[in-house]
Amino acid sequence: MSIFDKIRSFFIALGLALACLPYLFTPTIEFDLNNISGDVSSRACGYLYGLAQEDVPSAEAVKTLEISSVSQKVYKGLQHPIGDVDDVSARLDSCDYIVVYLQDSYSTWYYAHAEIDEMRRAGTYDCVDFVDNDFLPKVREKVSAVSAKPYSDRIVYCPYNECDNTVWFGSPQPEGWLAFDEAARGRFYDAWKKTYNEIRAINPNALIGGPGYCDYDIFEITDFLGYCKENSCLPDVMIYHELNDKSSLFWQDHVEEYRSEEKALGIDELPIIVTEYGCMFECGAPQYMLHYISSIEKSGTYGNVAYWRLADNLCDTVTNANCPNSCWWLYKWYCDMEGGLIDSQLRDVLHSDFANTIKYARDRFHCAQLDGMGAYDESEKTVSIICGGCDYDFQLALKNVKNKIGGKVRVKVEAVTFEGLTGEVMSPAVIEDCAANASGTLKIKIASPDKEAVYHVTVSAADEEHDELSAMPERFEFESGTLLGTAYTYDSAYATTGDINGMCGGFEKPGDGITLNFTVPEDGDYELSLVYGKANDGRTPADRVSAEALMTLDGSEETVLFKNTIKSEYTDKYTFTRHLGAGAHTITLMHGEGTFVLDSLLVRKNAEAPVYSQYEKEYGEYLVIAPEDGYYEFSSDSSVRYLKKGFNYVETQGENLTVTRAFSEDYAVVSLDSLTLSEGAEIKAVGGRYALGGITSEGGGASFTVNAEKAGKYALTFTYSNNEEGGVHDYNVDIIEEYITVKTGDEETNAWCVNTYSDYRTLTKVVYIDLTAGENEITLYNSGFNRFNSRVATSPYIYAITVNPYVK
Repeated sequence: MSIFDKIRSFFIALGLALACLPYLFTPTIEFDLNNISGDVSSRACGYLYGLAQEDVPSAEAVKTLEISSVSQKVYKGLQHPIGDVDDVSARLDSCDYIVVYLQDSYSTWYYAHAEIDEMRRAGTYDCVDFVDNDFLPKVREKVSAVSAKPYSDRIVYCPYNECDNTVWFGSPQPEGWLAFDEAARGRFYDAWKKTYNEIRAINPNALIGGPGYCDYDIFEITDFLGYCKENSCLPDVMIYHELNDKSSLFWQDHVEEYRSEEKALGIDELPIIVTEYGCMFECGAPQYMLHYISSIEKSGTYGNVAYWRLADNLCDTVTNANCPNSCWWLYKWYCDMEGGLIDSQLRDVLHSDFANTIKYARDRFHCAQLDGMGAYDESEKTVSIICGGCDYDFQLALKNVKNKIGGKVRVKVEAVTFEGLTGEVMSPAVIEDCAANASGTLKIKIASPDKEAVYHVTVSAADEEHDELSAMPERFEFESGTLLGTAYTYDSAYATTGDINGMCGGFEKPGDGITLNFTVPEDGDYELSLVYGKANDGRTPADRVSAEALMTLDGSEETVLFKNTIKSEYTDKYTFTRHLGAGAHTITLMHGEGTFVLDSLLVRKNAEAPVYSQYEKEYGEYLVIAPEDGYYEFSSDSSVRYLKKGFNYVETQGENLTVTRAFSEDYAVVSLDSLTLSEGAEIKAVGGRYALGGITSEGGGASFTVNAEKAGKYALTFTYSNNEEGGVHDYNVDIIEEYITVKTGDEETNAWCVNTYSDYRTLTKVVYIDLTAGENEITLYNSGFNRFNSRVATSPYIYAITVNPYVK
């Protein structure tokens, strides 16, 4: 950088800093409603292997979000036992682009790596021969098949995924490693052109994406585009990954740099799909994903959240197939934004990279904590903002609210905080809902924010409606407690809380434990949640059992059961309620049986939260999030309906719907002893109790009779476990989603049952069926309609069955 560039960058940074002076001691995000930069989209709502099967995650869970793009396994691919594009295509109607990795034809990671390594050691590996005679036949087969599908016009073929990792094309170095040097790039370019031409020959209208590099490198991308322009093989879509721990901060810089180079090459703007974004420690944590959403939306790209864990939860955005976690609320608030993106300025100089702004001549500060974005919906006269990610007071400053909405407005602030990767968060906290004067700049202050929290702020015309306020949980970090025995703290590779060494482990033998002090402000009933992880202490899925911890709370002892989460850092939460007096309290957790780890303790005042409901204008239905399976009363028509736990879409009349739990003991239970078994089906002890098992695509079944009082819709509810796994991967766990086929009359339903991680952990599956008045025979079996790589399809163990009218 020249001295003139340094001087220029200094004055740019100085100008930015001076602009922040009015907000020096109050970090601020400034929104000007007179400056709208274009329509808000949902382009950050994309996922790599986010969908496992047609109903995993559930159809309702997928419907709640406007998914813009996905990256899925190519048709009949072998890389994972789930995620086939054809299996999930029915759930992708909202997608602009459906990316398929053609190398997913291979069963191992990285795509025949072991075989190629063996050939390299033997001196027989020839990448040209491998591409021509092994890969291209697979390409021809897959492209021919997918091109015949009804969704083929939205398919983007990515021929090579992370090819810069050197496995296929790398140049051997004297030190023994491989380099993606000029020669390696040349080999890749030759393969790219050859594969490109093969795809075009089969489908001239195909969309082809590349290069698919594992990170953003402007030199490598520009070099690739230069070759493609000269050799008539330009991609239709630019694809690369953003998996660096600073990716969210420099996202917009990268896009602007890329667009500049693209223009210099004389190439028309290509759509950009970052097919994998987010580090392992970021995915599932809303405070981190907020940065990505904001950056993606402002840059106009598409982005798909990376797949680091399991392929059945929209990349840690939902849990248990049909329930929200904290990250879902962030993406829901984002996807619900309508109207125009409001131009915003972040004024937070004390927490920004001031020095790097000067060093690299940037025209913006980067802040790793506070962030936010907002949209203005002119038709509804409403502002919607998502913000947060910091542990210091901040404010939102909204200009020109009066002439857009009015001088008197309603301000509502909702919030969620990280409660474990699979911790269910059935409703947000409402921390403010009040009237405000907007005659000048409207300032909305967020005091003492939770660093792991995100906030949803809506500003609308003043009305008489105000929601009851509810508290955010207060977090107490276990690593701040007193370690006992050989317990220790360590840093997790996955999302966790705390600054350094955020997990506590080593609870492996008697005497190992931890003591943590916490306080509550007043007497009352409190909900306490232990954010924990429980690894497999053995080697096989059958070894996934629960752990017992000995808990002492203010001198009262009890045993706590931590259910298996597959890996230690795959965190869930264990929640219980206690009456506590105001002041200090002590909780101790000791090793009982099996190992476990602890992240944090969440404490919140226990109050009966209303059942969350929201009118979805797009569908003309209400989204209702039920905390449990069972009956709920609807204020609109006083009906009582059976809802499944989590997401439900309900048609009902009227506005301002209120849904309340209608407790009932009147559930029709089907005894396992009453089942008529066929072929290999059996009742056996599984996970500490008896279950119906032995149902596979090879045979086995069970039937029972239900006497329906009247014809209509009924809820068939199974309590089940599914602990199936298939395949081997370096870091992803290749769990399998099982299904049970339900036949009533002439109707047959294949009910997908999300993996439960262990046979000692159960979930429920609700299947809505139509019954006639009188006796109805219901048959359970496995139709074999979906079998990965011709393997036998197994059905889950079923522990309990109930059948109840949908409308009571």
